[in-house]
Amino acid sequence: MRKTYLKNLLLSYSPFLAHIGVTIAVVPYAVHSLGEFEYGFLVLFHTLLGYLALAHIGTPQAVIRRLIEFASEGNQEKADHLITSLFYFFLAIILLAGGLVVVIFTLDLFGISAQLTGTAAGADLLRRLSLPLFLIFAFDLLRQLFDTIIVAQNKIYLSKLLLALLIAARGLVMYGVLYRGGDIVAVLLGYAVLAGVAALTFYLVSRRELPFSLKPARLRWELIREILPDSFWYFGGGLAVVLIFQTDSLVISSALGVAAVTVYALMFRYVDVVARILANIVMVLFPTAAEMFSRKEYGKLLRLHDRLLGVMTLISIAIFGLFYLVGAPLFKLWMGDLALFDQQLFHVFLVTNCLMLITAPATNLLEAVGWHRFSTKLSLVQGGLNLTLSIILVRKYGTIGVALATLIAFLLTNFIGNIVYFRRKMRLLAGSG
Repeated sequence: MRKTYLKNLLLSYSPFLAHIGVTIAVVPYAVHSLGEFEYGFLVLFHTLLGYLALAHIGTPQAVIRRLIEFASEGNQEKADHLITSLFYFFLAIILLAGGLVVVIFTLDLFGISAQLTGTAAGADLLRRLSLPLFLIFAFDLLRQLFDTIIVAQNKIYLSKLLLALLIAARGLVMYGVLYRGGDIVAVLLGYAVLAGVAALTFYLVSRRELPFSLKPARLRWELIREILPDSFWYFGGGLAVVLIFQTDSLVISSALGVAAVTVYALMFRYVDVVARILANIVMVLFPTAAEMFSRKEYGKLLRLHDRLLGVMTLISIAIFGLFYLVGAPLFKLWMGDLALFDQQLFHVFLVTNCLMLITAPATNLLEAVGWHRFSTKLSLVQGGLNLTLSIILVRKYGTIGVALATLIAFLLTNFIGNIVYFRRKMRLLAGSG
C-alpha cells in the first residue's frame, strides 16, 4: 500500500509540473499577445466551461467508489453495465446541456451575452465561441468518464501523466497559434481538436486497464438511478467550488468589464499554483482512505488525518512567509514587469490559499469515506455567501472586494467546520470499535 501511495503521489505531480511550465512559459506571452480584454475573455470562457462541467451531476466521483466496490467483489459484469450506462447518460447530457448553451449564446437569448461581457463586441465574440465551447465540453465530459475508470483501478499516477500531457499540449497549441498571429477563436478551436484527441486516448487506456463494452444492449438505467443520490452530494460540492472560485470572474466581468478579470485571474493563478501542488499530497489518498474505511480502520484514519493536518499547517506557515517576502520579485521575473501585480489581491489570495491547505486533509478524507454531505452543505453556504458578498463589495472595493468575499465566506464556514466534523465522527467510530 505504501509503495502504491508513493508511486501515485510522486508521479501525480506531473500535471502540476506541466501546469507550472505552461503558466511560467506561456501565460505571459498569451497576456501580452491577446491583451487584457481577450485574455480576460479566455478566463471567462473557462469559467463557463466550469459551469458546464457540473452537468455530470457528480456521477464520476460516485462511480469511482462503486467500481472499487465491484472490484473487491469480483463483479466485472456489473462494472461493465455501469460504465456503459454512464457513457450513454453522458451523451444525453452533452446533447441537452451543450445544445442549450449553444442556442442561448448563438441567438443571444435574454441578452445574456451582453450582460456577461459588458460590451457588444464581447457579445459577438461569445457567439463565435459557442461551437468551441460545445466541443470542448463534450470531449472533456467523456474524458472524465474514462479517467474515472483509470482512477478506480488505483492508477492515479497514470491518469495524472495523461493529464500532464494534455496540459502541456494545450500550452503548445496556445503558443503555436498565437505565434502564427491567431486570435482567441483560433486558440479555442485548437483546444477543441486537442480535447477530442485526449478523450480518445483516455478511452483506449481505460479499456486496457478495465475491459468494458459500450454496446447499447448493456445499458442499465437502474444503475444510474442507484448512484444519483450519492452523486447529488458530489454535484453539490462541485457547484460550491464553482460558486466559490469561478463565479468571481462573472461578477467582475459584469461589474467592471472583461479586462478587469485578467489581473484578478493572474494573481489567483500565481498563488494557486503552489497551493495545488501541496494539496495533492492529500488528494492522492482518496482510494487508500476509502479502502481503509471499508476495512473499519477508523483509528488509523484518524491518526492519518492528524498527521496530515500538522504537516499541512507547517507547510502553510512556511509558504506564507516565503511568498510574503519574495512574492513581488517572483511575479516580476515571471511576467517581465509589475504592471499587472496587485499587492492587496496577492496578500488576500495568499492568506486564503494557506488556510485552504490547512483544511485540505479533512475536506478530502470526508469525500473519501462518504461523509461529504456535511462539507458539501457547508460549501454551498460558503458559495452562496461568497456570491452575495462579492456582488455587494465589488462596486465599492473592486476586485479586492471580491477576493475578500471569498476569504470571509471560507472563514465562516469550511475552515473550522470540516476539521471538527471529521475528527468528531471518526473519534466516535474509533472508540466504539
